[in-house]
Amino acid sequence: MRQILDRLKQRKVIHWAGAYLASSWLIFEVLQGLGDPWGIGDETLRWAQLLLIAGLPLVLVVAWFHGARGAQNVSGREVAVVSGVTLIMAGLVWTAAPRTTDGPAPTPADRVAASRPSRPNSLVVMPFRDLSPLGDHAYLASGISEEVTHLLAGVPELQVISQTSAAAVSNRSDLTVPEIASRLGVENVVEGSVRVAGERVRVTVQLVDRWDARLLSETYEGSLDDVFALQDSVAVAVARSLRGEVLTDLARLQRANPEAYQLFLLGRHINQQRGEDWYTRSTELLERVIALEPGYVPAWIELAIVHTDWAFLDPAQAHDARREAREATERALELDSTSAPAHGMLSAMLHPHDLEGVVREMDRALELAPRDPEMLMWAGLTLQWLGRDTEAIPFFEYKVRHDPLDYLSLVNLGLANYIAGRWDEAERVRRLAQAVQPGTQSAALGLIAIQKGDLDRARGIFEGFDAASPMRDMGLGVIAHREGRTDDARVHLQRLSAALGASNPPLVALGYALVRDREEVLRWVGRLDEETASLGGGLPLSTRPEFAWLDGDPEWIAFRERVGQSPERLAAVEFSPTLPE
Repeated sequence: MRQILDRLKQRKVIHWAGAYLASSWLIFEVLQGLGDPWGIGDETLRWAQLLLIAGLPLVLVVAWFHGARGAQNVSGREVAVVSGVTLIMAGLVWTAAPRTTDGPAPTPADRVAASRPSRPNSLVVMPFRDLSPLGDHAYLASGISEEVTHLLAGVPELQVISQTSAAAVSNRSDLTVPEIASRLGVENVVEGSVRVAGERVRVTVQLVDRWDARLLSETYEGSLDDVFALQDSVAVAVARSLRGEVLTDLARLQRANPEAYQLFLLGRHINQQRGEDWYTRSTELLERVIALEPGYVPAWIELAIVHTDWAFLDPAQAHDARREAREATERALELDSTSAPAHGMLSAMLHPHDLEGVVREMDRALELAPRDPEMLMWAGLTLQWLGRDTEAIPFFEYKVRHDPLDYLSLVNLGLANYIAGRWDEAERVRRLAQAVQPGTQSAALGLIAIQKGDLDRARGIFEGFDAASPMRDMGLGVIAHREGRTDDARVHLQRLSAALGASNPPLVALGYALVRDREEVLRWVGRLDEETASLGGGLPLSTRPEFAWLDGDPEWIAFRERVGQSPERLAAVEFSPTLPE
């Protein structure tokens, strides 16, 4: 062993190896640094890694023969060794190298959007990559891309896809820009990266069209204090590249001090990711933001969103969470009466006790943000709360056009079609939602099959639920009743009552409505009040098609009047939202 080490030192093999490794590291760092400005993609970087690794054995062989003597003559043995090593390394590179194929099998979400037609001046801003040395600024990269999206969405001449759908395809490293554009139905794709080193930040952005032609490639640098200016610069550059000039001033985001803004982005990021202990962590961060910047409206709105989400997920703390959400929303409006999101949130909070207030706040939100897909979705929900489901459908369709891979948007559209009695369209949209979130079970598809009279298909859907699932019992009970097996139907619906009677009486009433059991329906709705007489999302129980057979029943009419859902009460509320042209 000693002799081998001496020979290696004599021939300077270790020196050559060290020099080669240092040079390789430097070359790769330079390639990474030039990646975004020069359009060097991930596949090129992988090739560079493989080739640099493959070159190491060749350098060691050359060093063995030439390191000590610097000999220039090449012996036959040397040629044979170098050739053998070259062939071996070439084989290894070929085995490990990235290569294009016909592509992986499309995912269900791919099939949802694969044939979406593109629209002029449409774009999506993909979540920016975090290229910081420690990879610890993903929240900042995500936040910047989201804020750029908001800025561009304010330009009427542009059609901007939501960050929700952008995130749905961002994890697919196998997708090219043209494929992303095709799946989301856009003409242009914005990609970018953020690199933070100390107090300096560098934002690199590319705008590429659906034919893979680069329209913009810019790098912006500054301190962490300059993040707002960097976001504005990116948005202005993209808008100008598409329109030649910005025809409408970009909306100006409210500024906050750098520390507060970074905490805000981190708190929002944690809320969106929904990791461990997300509620406590995000609320603590947002409260720190407010302590630093009491007048920063986005922090109050995000805090209201966090509390609202928690109220749905934890019934035990729902009362306190809703109170906190209401206080945060009202504080946001005290600070800025022109905040469309705050008016939209307050509108939802006033339901169902104050329908006039619901409409008043929603009208104001739409006046402030007439093209905002989120506000227009809430307008659709307001129409549903008023029992006007057919009118709500175009508003949900608008939201889906701007957020084609958002599960909740598809669910809302499917439900509106279901309540309106459009079974085929409801089924089509609900299957798209299931494709976006593979593995989710959909009782809605089973109910649609029942409404269409396809009991065998409905049975297959409900039997796919866990044996202890109340939804399984509801579906199989209704099917048994339709098939004349009344004893089996009774057993299933009694199980449904036992499982959900205390926590979800409206769903129990729905099960009995599907088998037209008047006494049981009236018994269960008798437990409800104005606050609880609704199914998911606050939709009025009485306007569901499953209860239509009770419309002339005096006790049903009395129930609707008692909970504020009488046809006269709902029709008296004036609400006439319009969609942008």
